[in-house]
Amino acid sequence: MKGRLTSALQKGDRKVRKAASRLALIFISAIIRVVLKELDSSTLCLECGLCCNGVIFGNVKLQSGDVASRLRSLGLPVKARTFKQPCAAWQNCRCAIYADRPAHCRKFECLLLRDVAAKTLSPDEALKIIRRAQRKVAVVRKLLKALGSTDEGQDLRWQYRHHLAKLVESGPFCDEQASLYSRLTLEFHSLDQLLHRSFYQD
Repeated sequence: MKGRLTSALQKGDRKVRKAASRLALIFISAIIRVVLKELDSSTLCLECGLCCNGVIFGNVKLQSGDVASRLRSLGLPVKARTFKQPCAAWQNCRCAIYADRPAHCRKFECLLLRDVAAKTLSPDEALKIIRRAQRKVAVVRKLLKALGSTDEGQDLRWQYRHHLAKLVESGPFCDEQASLYSRLTLEFHSLDQLLHRSFYQD
């Protein structure tokens, strides 16, 4: 009787250990998935910065829970619960106030990031799209500079619209200006299409 009881208890212990092992594996797998997702997200964001450097957004509005005075003390020039882009905290593709960043920054996920999280796009493919967008941004900025723009502290869309308005007001273009103007218009439109397709929707 004692032997049978001992045997039954041992079998029960094995089942418990087996069940515990299965639960541990499930738990560890879940943690790994979360960590990998966060790694993909952080890696892509650190390689991109388009939502911070004035390419995607012209300004950011504070949301419920954001304390304007606190953000000002961290260096954000908040006025009327809004701060302009490029963000003053964006430094070398890093957020200098990441732990205290505004709610909008915490919540925003570009379309590219969502596609990677949904596994409809690989991180490598996403990075190629980021690089393509950055090359287009560089071309637009180079053309703006060639046309005399000195408004690098403003968001890119504002620079484009403001400088083109100034060019139109200044009178007829010379041939070189006309060529640069035409190319700038095409390049900005191409960039805008890529941003809407892969990064955000109005």
